[in-house]
Amino acid sequence: MKVKFQFLLSIVLLFIVVAYMITKFWNPFETEKEPYFGKVINEFCVNSFCYKKGDDKLNINVIEPTLEKWQTIQLLSLISTNKDKFNSLGFTDNKVVLKINGKSLEIGQITSDYTGTLVKKENEDKVYSINVIMDKNNISNPEYWAKKNDKPPESK
Repeated sequence: MKVKFQFLLSIVLLFIVVAYMITKFWNPFETEKEPYFGKVINEFCVNSFCYKKGDDKLNINVIEPTLEKWQTIQLLSLISTNKDKFNSLGFTDNKVVLKINGKSLEIGQITSDYTGTLVKKENEDKVYSINVIMDKNNISNPEYWAKKNDKPPESK
């Protein structure tokens, strides 16, 4: 009787450990979210400036890794619906709006834990966090995307 109980207890414990490991590393009940802008980005606009992948005037060392990251953007969690806090979350009068594949996000500040960025869907009063860090000062500056001149400036 004691042996049967120990055997049954071992099987139950093994089942619990296996079930825990499965849900920890592979949750069959969680659906994978699609990237917000889609899996392919060939062109994008930041405010009134638009850029195309493969443009000779753009810095490929900036464009390629940026677009790879942006192809993974997902809205993670709702942060705020309180309009009074939007200014402190980086949504000021100097808007930076990223438009890709017919969708747009207004860019706020980087999250306090530096794991993402706060964003708003354009014309919506909800702030979300995303899984990608974006410096809105960089991406809104056309010089950030431009190919840099490899030659040092000439002295006079």
